[in-house]
Amino acid sequence: MNWEEYKKAVTIQSVEVLKDFSKLKEEYKTEMELYKYPTNIFLTSVALYWTTEQKKEVFGKTIPFALGFAKEGKGEWYWILYKLLGDMFFEQIENERESFIEEIRGKTQTLKENFESWLNKQSIEKDQSLKYYLDRIEETCQEFLNSVIHFEISAAVGDLLHKKLIELLKDEELILKLATDPTQSETFIHNQALKETVEWVKYNHLELSKELMDHEEFKEKLQDCWNKGYFLSSGYGGVKFSGLNDEFNELMNFKINESHESKKELNLKLNDEEKFWVETSKFFSILRDRRKTIQQKAFYHLALLLEEVSKMVGIPLEDLYYLRVDQITEESLTNKDKLKEIIKLQREGYFYCWTAETGKFYLESGKKAEELYLKYKPELMGIKEEVTGQVACPGIIKGKARIVLSMHQDYTFDEGDVLITAMTSPDFVPLMKKASAVVTDLGGVTCHAAIVSRELGVPCIIGTKVATEVFKDGDLVEVDADNGVVRKLSTTN
Repeated sequence: MNWEEYKKAVTIQSVEVLKDFSKLKEEYKTEMELYKYPTNIFLTSVALYWTTEQKKEVFGKTIPFALGFAKEGKGEWYWILYKLLGDMFFEQIENERESFIEEIRGKTQTLKENFESWLNKQSIEKDQSLKYYLDRIEETCQEFLNSVIHFEISAAVGDLLHKKLIELLKDEELILKLATDPTQSETFIHNQALKETVEWVKYNHLELSKELMDHEEFKEKLQDCWNKGYFLSSGYGGVKFSGLNDEFNELMNFKINESHESKKELNLKLNDEEKFWVETSKFFSILRDRRKTIQQKAFYHLALLLEEVSKMVGIPLEDLYYLRVDQITEESLTNKDKLKEIIKLQREGYFYCWTAETGKFYLESGKKAEELYLKYKPELMGIKEEVTGQVACPGIIKGKARIVLSMHQDYTFDEGDVLITAMTSPDFVPLMKKASAVVTDLGGVTCHAAIVSRELGVPCIIGTKVATEVFKDGDLVEVDADNGVVRKLSTTN
């Protein structure tokens, strides 16, 4: 993917896109899904290109359309994200079996190693020219896109793999235990580093206090913890910068989860067909986590570079986040008044529409953006007082619903509240530890919420599609994660 093609693609505006979407909206009425994402326009602008145009370039197939609206850091996106690609990839798995898996394994391992090698060589020099930082931003976007697109298969086949395992094993709880490997996730690896550091402190009869920051060996262990987890709070909603002091605070609040120690290997006799699909599901679960890791590390690096641009041009970083990557150029940054007007408009509203048929984008900002969104947004089917989804971790609880779409938003969350969100990512783990239950709009058996909730033993229902629409912050809800049902018991005042 040539970066010039990206800039050319996203700057196209065509009313034909809106006409085409109006037809597609009716055609895909029952299959359409709403994705509520925290939306940092700067970071999301790169991902939206990978979600639409780049899929077509790399795989020959893409999604039919994408329509979304972002305002003040919150976004709503309508699309059918994986159907066409998922069917294509799943057919290849069925036909080519181990040879296809090994091909994907080799390719993605090489891509991961190349990306990590490139990133490890990137030291951001201070007090350089504006062109230096803008070139580094462009290079990072290029490296990110060329790597992450090939991991897309992991998310595309998730639901289809789950259906296959249901067909073979006919036991949802067994599938949850067999089909993922949480020990390979970056969150688990970071937690293990924290755990080992806490145990080292105890073994050496030391006290976990600020004075330990002067202890050379402790500082090395803390640095290792930071290296394994600094990027975990990066996502579509933004990036939280951190240092050793933040990692120390994480260590102070870390609680060793003994649940792992009591787990036993499942002694099951699976036939060859069952083994193949279980191992395939595990592989794509790991691959999905690696895809997210590349994205999170790229976002963190991009944010560091944009911070340097912010210092040079005297525009706050949080304002620059309201610009697309292609809008941040040497030319645009010399006309600050015009740039501030673009920021103001895109903060008020940012509308995005793309269709595969036209291969073009329609972008709008300001009040007109919101007007277009309200005019074209689809109506979701079947909004009720209760929702159903897939069980990720069993249990039945009652609690106060807390709708948290991004860790970068203002929110209230007390011990025992029910976390209701579009999807979780590693930065949600502290909330998941406090939650009495977790409910998501999105996700399958290999998603982050499913893996972490089982690790924590927190009742969890995933893939409800509409939980964040049905429930309001403060509602009293019952989460029946034995049967995959969430009910509203009483509404918030």
